[in-house]
Amino acid sequence: MLYSPVNPERLYEIIGPDEEPILECFEDFITHYPGVMEEIKTAVEMQDFNGLNNAAHKLKGALSYLAARPAFQAAEELELAGKIQHKEGLDQKLARLKILCGDVIEFMVNFKNPPSLMEPYE
Repeated sequence: MLYSPVNPERLYEIIGPDEEPILECFEDFITHYPGVMEEIKTAVEMQDFNGLNNAAHKLKGALSYLAARPAFQAAEELELAGKIQHKEGLDQKLARLKILCGDVIEFMVNFKNPPSLMEPYE
C-alpha cells in the first residue's frame, strides 16, 4: 500500500464529495498552520506543557477533520507529552510532526478530485 498523508476516502466521508468545501478546508488549514506550529514550537522550547497540550490539541483536531492520520498521531503524541509534562523526546516529536504536516500540505497543494473516488457519491 502506498503512503498517503491524507486518506481521500475518509476525507470524502467527512467533508463530502464536492471539491469546493474540500479546497476551502485546505486553504483554512494552510492559512492557520504556521501560527499553530509556531505555538507548538515555542511551547516545546519554553517547556510550556500547558501551551503544548493546547496547541497540539488544536492542530490534532484540524488534522482529524482532514483525515490526515499520520500527522494526527504525531500531534497527539505532543499533546500527550504536554498533558503529562513529559519533556524527553520533544524535539524529535516536533521534527516528525513538521515533516508529516509538510506531507499533508504537499497533498493539499497537489490535490485533484479523482473521479474514481467520486463514484460512490454520485
